[in-house]
Amino acid sequence: MFKTRDFLPVIITALIVLLMAIVGLAESNACAGDWSCWLIDPFKILFGRYELPHHAPLLLDLAQQGGRVVLLVGAFLSTVRVFVSAARHDFRLAQARKMKDHTIVCGLGETGMQVVRNMRSAGQEVVVIDRADDTVNATACDRQGIPVVRGDATNSDVLKLGGVLHAQTIVVCTGDDASNMDVALHIKDLVSNRRQPGSRALVVLTEMRDQWLFSRIIDHDRQALGSSDVELRLFNTYENVARLLLRSLRLPPGPEIDPGIFVIAGFCALGRQVLLHMIRAAPTSIGTKTKIIVLDRMAEEKRIRFLQSYPAVTEVANVTFVEADISLDNERVWDTIEALVHDLPLLGIAICIDDDQTGLYAGLSVRRLLDDLARIHVPIFLRLGQHHHLGQFVAAMEKMPGPRQRFRVFGGLEEMLSSDILIRGELDILAKAIHAQYRDSRQSIGNTYSDKPWNLLPETVKMSNRRRADNLPILLAQVGLRMAPSRTPVPFELSPDEIELLAQLEHRRWVIDRRLLGVSYGDVRSDFPPRHELLVDWEHLPEIEREKNRTDFRNLPKVLAEAGFEVQREDKILALESTLETALSRLELATASEGKNYVIVADVDSTDGRKAAKFALKHSGSALWLVSRDYPSQFRDLPQLRAIWESATGWVTREQLHGTQSIKTVN
Repeated sequence: MFKTRDFLPVIITALIVLLMAIVGLAESNACAGDWSCWLIDPFKILFGRYELPHHAPLLLDLAQQGGRVVLLVGAFLSTVRVFVSAARHDFRLAQARKMKDHTIVCGLGETGMQVVRNMRSAGQEVVVIDRADDTVNATACDRQGIPVVRGDATNSDVLKLGGVLHAQTIVVCTGDDASNMDVALHIKDLVSNRRQPGSRALVVLTEMRDQWLFSRIIDHDRQALGSSDVELRLFNTYENVARLLLRSLRLPPGPEIDPGIFVIAGFCALGRQVLLHMIRAAPTSIGTKTKIIVLDRMAEEKRIRFLQSYPAVTEVANVTFVEADISLDNERVWDTIEALVHDLPLLGIAICIDDDQTGLYAGLSVRRLLDDLARIHVPIFLRLGQHHHLGQFVAAMEKMPGPRQRFRVFGGLEEMLSSDILIRGELDILAKAIHAQYRDSRQSIGNTYSDKPWNLLPETVKMSNRRRADNLPILLAQVGLRMAPSRTPVPFELSPDEIELLAQLEHRRWVIDRRLLGVSYGDVRSDFPPRHELLVDWEHLPEIEREKNRTDFRNLPKVLAEAGFEVQREDKILALESTLETALSRLELATASEGKNYVIVADVDSTDGRKAAKFALKHSGSALWLVSRDYPSQFRDLPQLRAIWESATGWVTREQLHGTQSIKTVN
């Protein structure tokens, strides 16, 4: 394609000749009093068709004699430039057709360009397909030597030019969800049964931005999107950001302590996903509901729309929508928010505002508010789409002492579209391992929807496995366990009490997930209307079904080990009223020993409890959780408590305690 920049030498040369002609005409007075002469004669001189007067000025003669030559040279240079550019473009297209195991990006918008950057940084070969090859992003790709194929990705010939039959991954992100699905399904039809024998399945990643269409597709349980030759994955950035937040959430030591209330500031698409994930995670004890507060400028309107989509929410969670206009020019909103959260136990606050500048302002304002309330242990999750590095810099500007990473910036496009998360499916590793264990356990026999390889599963079954995997860290934390990455996982055995509580928590999570999908209880399972006979409390669940849940958790350490994780039991010391004497004895022994980390829960309302907390400070690497009747503003004013307050991992109220006895473990 001819571009204006290819003719710059000709244009510049012509302008110089015209300028020389105008100056020459002025010196010769040839156009005196004739304005049409000034408009026409310079161009006659440019093309060598002007009759020079006797004793013509030098500039006029040079313009007349040299114009043709200069134009010919300029035209030649431009032609060479166009030829070289076209040859380079054709060469790159030829290379693209011969590439193997490369990545094709369909669409060069914000998402597509970020994918290209990430793939190049990861050392991947990339080919781009876009309807226009003269955009800013296309030019940037061309200058980096990345082949850009101009055309419609639904055209088979265009896809073949990009090397579709030999590609490893195709990312479809045209900016329109319907077009993305159309392209992805067309690629599936084109590639099926045409891949080389023994080659890996082609991974087609399809961006879905519209929440309605995305939810309808992932809830479809009849037909798999992929095939044996094509693994078709949908990716929704907000969904993945919410999954990442859930995995980074740290609960107080379980099962003794209620986690408190989670606050979501901003109910855009991301806020909606975070709310749904928190409800499904159910980080509270059996018999209690998750408590969530949503702050938004149009809280009531969005509450009504949300409950229309998910009417079962009121059954499974306590969600309160509060009107709060968080904007750069509304300082008074923070008085409202302070009055709201002042006396509440908080699990965390997520800033889910679309605009990065407003989101950063909200995050910093929330941090200042919590500092004023002496709530330095409450984590703040701030999502910045494009300004991740600025967010990291601001997070490091911590003025108050306290736990590290209190201000957590996450979910930027660079991170969410990275090779590990997008291409390698890092978020799905555990979900795939859980599904494999399910098939190996023979529970899937007779289930035509679930007894299939991962690639051939309906999307709703994949999402069920993903949600179970995402919630595992929270389930384990509720029992006093945690999972950690490990190259050489240590064998681990869960106690009967741990297995029983985990099985109950998982059944509750499954029931909540089904209810949010619109499934209700019925004596007989049916699809229309959606009914399920197992949507009952644990006490009413048939024993054979309970045992299936228990068996899953007996096998869990092995499943996690195969996925590169291990289960670790928290060595917990409870310094609470009746257990204070025993706790102090254990802490004295712990201080004398090295190499072992503990979780200490200390009641600092008593002298012995404060003594236990001070012992904990001497044991580096251990986590200290404070319990008190009053809110911690008193701590920073008392010298004997300030050091404890600043070094503690977290703080909870006495009302958040469920009891003082932890469940029995295997010795």
